[in-house]
Amino acid sequence: MQAVADGGDPLGEATGSETETGRNSEGDEYKETQEEQIQENQATWSLAVESGAVLYDEEDIMGILQAQNEEIAAKGRLAKQKEKARRSRPKNKNKLMDLPLTDKKYTWFRGRSCSRIDRVLVNIEWTEKFPDIRLKGGPRGLSNHCSLILEGTRLGGGPRPFRSLDSWFTHEGFLRMVKNEQRSLGEAQFTCKLRALTVPLRQWHNDNFRDMDKRLMRFEKEITRLDNLVSDGIYDGTTEARRKVLVSFCEKWYIRKEIHWKQMSRSKHAANMDKNTRYFHNIASARRRNNRIDALMIHGRLVWNQVRIKCAIRGFYKDLYRQEYVSRIGVRDGLVKHIHRDEAEALEVMPSEEEIKETVWDCESSKAPGSDGYNMNFIKKCWKDIGPEFIAAVLGFFQSAKLPTDVNVTWVTLAPKFEGAKGVKDFRLISMVGYVYKVFLKVLVRRMRSVMPRLVEETQTVFVKGRKIHDDALIACETVHWLKTRKKKAAIIKLEFHKAYDRVRWNFVDIVLHKMGFGQRWRN
Repeated sequence: MQAVADGGDPLGEATGSETETGRNSEGDEYKETQEEQIQENQATWSLAVESGAVLYDEEDIMGILQAQNEEIAAKGRLAKQKEKARRSRPKNKNKLMDLPLTDKKYTWFRGRSCSRIDRVLVNIEWTEKFPDIRLKGGPRGLSNHCSLILEGTRLGGGPRPFRSLDSWFTHEGFLRMVKNEQRSLGEAQFTCKLRALTVPLRQWHNDNFRDMDKRLMRFEKEITRLDNLVSDGIYDGTTEARRKVLVSFCEKWYIRKEIHWKQMSRSKHAANMDKNTRYFHNIASARRRNNRIDALMIHGRLVWNQVRIKCAIRGFYKDLYRQEYVSRIGVRDGLVKHIHRDEAEALEVMPSEEEIKETVWDCESSKAPGSDGYNMNFIKKCWKDIGPEFIAAVLGFFQSAKLPTDVNVTWVTLAPKFEGAKGVKDFRLISMVGYVYKVFLKVLVRRMRSVMPRLVEETQTVFVKGRKIHDDALIACETVHWLKTRKKKAAIIKLEFHKAYDRVRWNFVDIVLHKMGFGQRWRN
C-alpha cells in the first residue's frame, strides 16, 4: 500500500526528466525521416514526368509536392507529440489501483483551489485480502492536505440469503439430487416446493462446493509432491496415473470457480470473454464495494450510523410514494390512440405451453435473483423435472388474474448513479422479482409489444424498439446546434420530473389504458 501526495508519480516507476541531448536526438530522428519521405516523393514525381506517365506541368507538380510535404510535416509533428505524451505518462507496471474516497471529493485546498492529489494505491492482491476496506478523509487542520484514513469495519447485513449458482450444474449428481428432493416433497404447491428445496440445496452446497480455493490448493500441493518424487528419481507405474487424475480434478474445479465468479461479476460481456477468474473476481469485489452505502448525507451532514441511514432511506421513499389528494383525474376522448377490440381480446387469451417455454428461454439466465433466490438458469436446466409444474403455475395466474401472495414479493436495492454518491437522490431504485413473477411479466410484455406501434407515435423515443430515452438529449443538442448555425429564433423549455415513473398514480394508468381500448381483465 502506498500513499502519494503533492502530485508525485503514484504509479510505480519514476519517469524522470529527459536530457537535452535526448530531446535533440529525438527531434533529429523525426527530421531525418521527414526529409527522406520528401526526397522520395520528389524522385517519384520526377520519374513519372520523365516517363510520360503523368501530364501535369511543372507548376502543378510543385503545388502537389508542397501539399504532400506539408502533410508529411504535420504527421511528423503529431507523431512527436504522441511520443512525448507517451513518455511523460506515468507507468503502472505494478498494476496499482486507486481506492475511491467515500466521504470527500478533494484532499488538497489552497484558497479557492482544490484538488485530489493525495491517494492510496493498492494492488489486486491487497483488495482480495481486504475486500471490506474503505477510504475516508480525515480533518485538514492547518495543513493544505487532508489525512487519509483506512477503515475495515464490516457492515452487518444480516444472514446471507439463498442464491442458486450456475456452477452447481457442473457436478454430475446435482440434477439427480434435485429430482429426488422434489419428488420427496409430494403434491405441494410449486412455489412452496422450491422454497422448501432451498434447505437441501444449502446443505448440498456446503458438502460439495464449499471452500473451492482450499480444494484447489490441496490438489496442487499433491501434484507438486508427485513432481518432486519424480525429480528425485522415485517413480512407479501409479505416479503418472495419479498425477493425471489430480490434474483433471484441478481443471474441473478451475472451471467451476470461473463460472462462479462470472455469475458474481454480473458482467454483460462475460459469456464472450476468455477464462480470467481473477478479472471476474475483481469486478464482483469492486461492484460490492461501490454498492455498499457506508455513509449518507442527511440534512447537510454526512452520517455513518447505519441505523440512521436506514431510517433516512425509508423516510425518503415513504414521502416519495405518498399519494396526494387530487380532486379529479380524467383523459379527454381523442387524446390518446386506441387498439381494436379483437387486439384487446387477443391479449387476454390463455397462453400455450409453447409460449410459456419460449418466454422462459427469452429471459436472461444469470440475472440477479429475487427473494426466492433462483435465477432463470436453474429453471432452464431443471425444466425436464419442474417444467410441467411451472407451466401450471403460470396458467393459474392467467385463470385467476391474481398473483399469489408468495409470488408477489419484490426485493428492492439501491445502486449508485455515479461514483461517490452521497445523497438518497443519488441512488437508483432497482426491483428484483422472483422467477415466476418475471415470467408473468414477460408474457404480458411480449404480447403488448405487438400493439405498441399503434399506440406510440414514431416521434417518441421511449417504448419504441431500438430507441433509448437518452436519444432525447442528443436530439435536443442537435436542435440547439442547428438553431445557432442557422441563426434562428426559438424558445426552449426544460421540464425535469423527479422520479417521474415512480410517482404515476395507478388510477391514472387505469384510466389511460381504458381510453386506449384495453379490457377490464387485462387492466386488473
